[in-house]
Amino acid sequence: MMRHLAGQRRHRPARHRHAQARRPPPAWLPLLLAGAISLATGGALAAGYPNTSNFGRPPDKAAPWYRQCMKARDAQSPRRDIRPPKAADCEDLNETLDLYYDTLGDSRSGAGKANWPEVVACAHAQRNETALMMLYANGFGVARNIPLAIRYACSIGGAEAEVTGRVEHLAALSPKEAFDVCDDVTSGLMQGFCAAVAERQSDRDRTRRLARLLRNMPAAQQPAFDRLEKAAEAFAQARGELETDAMGTARAAMAIAASGTESDLFVQDLERFEKGDLPRFTKAQFDQLDRALNQVFRKIMQAKTAAGGDTLGFSTIGKADVRSAQKLWLKYRDAWVAFGRLRYPAVEPHGWMALLTERRVAQLTEMLEDYGEAE
Repeated sequence: MMRHLAGQRRHRPARHRHAQARRPPPAWLPLLLAGAISLATGGALAAGYPNTSNFGRPPDKAAPWYRQCMKARDAQSPRRDIRPPKAADCEDLNETLDLYYDTLGDSRSGAGKANWPEVVACAHAQRNETALMMLYANGFGVARNIPLAIRYACSIGGAEAEVTGRVEHLAALSPKEAFDVCDDVTSGLMQGFCAAVAERQSDRDRTRRLARLLRNMPAAQQPAFDRLEKAAEAFAQARGELETDAMGTARAAMAIAASGTESDLFVQDLERFEKGDLPRFTKAQFDQLDRALNQVFRKIMQAKTAAGGDTLGFSTIGKADVRSAQKLWLKYRDAWVAFGRLRYPAVEPHGWMALLTERRVAQLTEMLEDYGEAE
């Protein structure tokens, strides 16, 4: 059992004033991440020290990592580091790690003042050993204390290769070297956790960039943008939830990456369009792309499926999933046309449709090549 690896159960990035409510994640995603980020304190305490509950075999007590754990066993946090937190966003383990990574992101980007003492207070209040490990390893808001970081690393548990690698990494850490729980990930489950951490920070960055872009948007254009953003978010979610193969333990990381890629592209498009780099397609080019889209979509609908099911090849992607995602893509495409008509009137409707269609053809073609086989 992993101890105090808080997940992204409450993914609550700050949104700009035009932002829409975020769709919930796929139903399987929280369950999968929970396998890596168990918050069951009682069970974790019963795991013992070092926490080897996920090893599947007794630990080698002569191994260097084990000796490091035993050497650090009695390390304790200084009393001066333990005080009641002030922040409201410190109610549970999830929020503590969100606060840790948000503060780290702000300190790196210069977006805000890093209030590390408050993160330390939250981590101690929630006994979040993952956050405490990183705080003491990096000296964020506390004096750097590698033995104490090792003690916490030995307590949180996880896959054997992750635990041993993490402890040995800390033991060899150079004075100015940064450390993160995701540095030594080996399991698909933890890849999902780390992908969620990265995506949260990417989402916060996108929010800041959108706020800058939309600062001077005329009121008449705002409703159309709100509809576009909502459609973009829905399609991005569909790319991760419906059109990503969910086989294997890395599926959470893959789903998060697929959605994040689409969300990144949306903001990147807006940034370049605002600089005058607008789509340039002829009507004939759109017609050709539209025919290609219909052709590849038809091939997917005609592809072989798993016996007695709807899924393509040996994947978890069903034809019904692709149809659902396609409907969301059409809404996204049409929302771009409507917003583009107001914001960038020099671009004809077929220009927006061609741009989005070209990308959709590439997505479906890749899916067909990976999972499709003609009947």
